[in-house]
Amino acid sequence: MHVVVVGPGLGRDREMQDAAGAILVEAKRRNMPVVIDADALYWLEQYPNRVFHQKAVLTPNLVEFQRLCKSRNLDPNESEVEKKLSKSLGGATVIRKGLSDVITFREHHLKATIPNPSPRRFGGQGDLLTGSLATFLGFHHAFTHNHWSHDPISDVTEDELWLSAIYAACILTKLTAAKVFERFKRHGNISGMLEEIPLVMRDHLENE
Repeated sequence: MHVVVVGPGLGRDREMQDAAGAILVEAKRRNMPVVIDADALYWLEQYPNRVFHQKAVLTPNLVEFQRLCKSRNLDPNESEVEKKLSKSLGGATVIRKGLSDVITFREHHLKATIPNPSPRRFGGQGDLLTGSLATFLGFHHAFTHNHWSHDPISDVTEDELWLSAIYAACILTKLTAAKVFERFKRHGNISGMLEEIPLVMRDHLENE
């Protein structure tokens, strides 16, 4: 197992929340990449002193981001609050989802944005991002652990490789949403986004 995803479909039942918490603690112990989304973010809000590791990735939307900040006594509107939240979580990556996704990892701060993004966020789009993150972080793990043959890379840091995987997942999600909105406008849905993934991968990501 290379990556763990916790949150989508979890719900807020106490036993399920406790089980999710145990999984997150074990992922930290193993220093395993973990994507924390949806109701797993709610679990985090209940334990504001919980510190994670630098291979944890949180994907809050605006409301979830504000609640996470307030649970750690941070003002969600203050300058560089994303970096402060990341630091309070032990250096975890924070992706503040929006029209442009704001990615923060330690001292690194970048935006994932595309020309002409979809003005509508389709139901299930966050789940697609979560799954894409798990996939690209799995690629990252395989690449950095030499699970397949590749030429050595000397001019790219480990942090840059990590951020590249996260950025690629964000861009893939935004491009598929844009393609669906272009075709179907507000009648588009997550099924259409799934159909666009191989086309977007071929046209935009394989050679970039």
